[in-house]
Amino acid sequence: MTPVRIDQDRVGTGWPGWFAETVRLIIAPLVLLFGGFFSADFLLSGLYSWPRTSRVLFLTLTVCLLAYEFVYKEQRGRNPNASHGRALKALLYSCLLPYLTGVLMLLALARLSVGVEVGPVSSG
Repeated sequence: MTPVRIDQDRVGTGWPGWFAETVRLIIAPLVLLFGGFFSADFLLSGLYSWPRTSRVLFLTLTVCLLAYEFVYKEQRGRNPNASHGRALKALLYSCLLPYLTGVLMLLALARLSVGVEVGPVSSG
């Protein structure tokens, strides 16, 4: 049986390459930004009912799956000879930073809303 030769110049071109970059640069950061925001909202709210807890657990599993399958493994598969650091760097920039940005956005909004009174305004 003859071994299959892969043309390294064509790896990552066309539809699969375009889709992988779209996921890494657009979809994953947006999903993780909102994931960080809503996970922090759940933790800070103090309302731990089973429906909310199950939603956050499902969101966390989805985020981990997205990060591993579509960012980390894709970067490792596109450059099998490259170092392990390149895939980790893609994971950092496409997943971890947007997630932490979402958490910080919620914390900033919570801090802004501390001094704001909600309710009827007294006219006297």
